[in-house]
Amino acid sequence: MKKNVLLITDSIISCNTLNKKQRCVNLLKREIKKYKFIKISKVGSTSSFVVKNFLKKIRGKKFQISILQIGLNDSYHFKSLKGKPQISKKIFKKNLINIILELKKVTLKKILVLNYHKLLKNNLEINGKTINENLNIYNKIIEKISKKIRTVSFLNIAKLTSKILPKKICRPFPDGVHLSAKGAKIYSKILNRYLTNI
Repeated sequence: MKKNVLLITDSIISCNTLNKKQRCVNLLKREIKKYKFIKISKVGSTSSFVVKNFLKKIRGKKFQISILQIGLNDSYHFKSLKGKPQISKKIFKKNLINIILELKKVTLKKILVLNYHKLLKNNLEINGKTINENLNIYNKIIEKISKKIRTVSFLNIAKLTSKILPKKICRPFPDGVHLSAKGAKIYSKILNRYLTNI
């Protein structure tokens, strides 16, 4: 029987902008036969959305491994929010800890938390910082919290992809954020290396 791997993500690992064969999760399914990948995802998800809508879907279930990537949408700053992020750093920290603690209840072996790659889209946001500068703040929060909680492994996507140009990872403009077919392969290769050793 295949062991269950849970993925809670926004639209990055989901790769909804690619055809199904090119998507990161489907690449993993083809490459790693011993696991059954169960994805819970929605485009535009924030950590608050995960807490409110996703956690109830996993209660009472068991997964060998859980993978979490959330925070990109939290970091976006909008004019309508008067220069504030969509989810404040304080609330993001609280949400991230809450999510990880809930994952600990349903995960048998390991929780894997990812940060994000450098985006191709890097315009100046309303707070005077670029999208990547704002994302980097949230990436650091993800790293700090992940390293503090036992049974959690931090996978530093930002560092592992730092020598790869964003245009090779992201879809071309006007997108500039989501994974291209090549980006999905890069992500799946990184995850594959980790998962095959568990």
